[in-house]
Amino acid sequence: ARSPRAMGRVSAYFVFTRQAREGVKARLLAEGSKAAVTDVAKALGERWRSLSEEERAAYKRQAKEEADAAAAQAPSSTEAGGGASEGGGEGGVAADDGGASAPSPALPLARVSRIMKLDPDVTRFSKEALLLTAVATEAFLEGLTDHAAAAAKTAGRRTIKVGDVADVCARRENDRLHFLVDVMRGMAQAAAAAQPARQGDGGRRASVAPGAEGGEEAASGER
Repeated sequence: ARSPRAMGRVSAYFVFTRQAREGVKARLLAEGSKAAVTDVAKALGERWRSLSEEERAAYKRQAKEEADAAAAQAPSSTEAGGGASEGGGEGGVAADDGGASAPSPALPLARVSRIMKLDPDVTRFSKEALLLTAVATEAFLEGLTDHAAAAAKTAGRRTIKVGDVADVCARRENDRLHFLVDVMRGMAQAAAAAQPARQGDGGRRASVAPGAEGGEEAASGER
């Protein structure tokens, strides 16, 4: 069985990327780069490799401190099976915030847990697996949004429409997104069908997903 300390442990590199990500992204943007997820990840890797042993040791110490803090706040007894999350609802997983110093994803962990459990073969997963799944999902959404925003900009728009996302998923070079093509096409068709009913709003709103009234408003916030 895994101990609470093992469940709360993060790597020194994880601590480093959490602290350096925003600075690296800002630097790439200042240099004129699109700062896509892959660009940021590559730059982080290069920066990590350039660190001295003394600098890396500082991140290792912080990772250990975070693991100690997580272990101190963990309950004295763990769930049977090594502290893995199992079974229904938001109970045990919702209360798991990954430790006091662990990164806090914007996505609610309880919701991510419920989605993971939609797979009938998945009934147990560790706290760290849940946390990293949420972080990876956010990175995926950020990358998809970056590409869709670029497609909208090419079309002379600042608002991302469902068609932009569908086009990104269908591109040959984005073969990892092809599993979304059918879903995106269906949503795009539903949004297009609802568009005539929205002609009176001056084109300032766009359908994102089919809902009770044919679609939801698109968020036009700038990235």
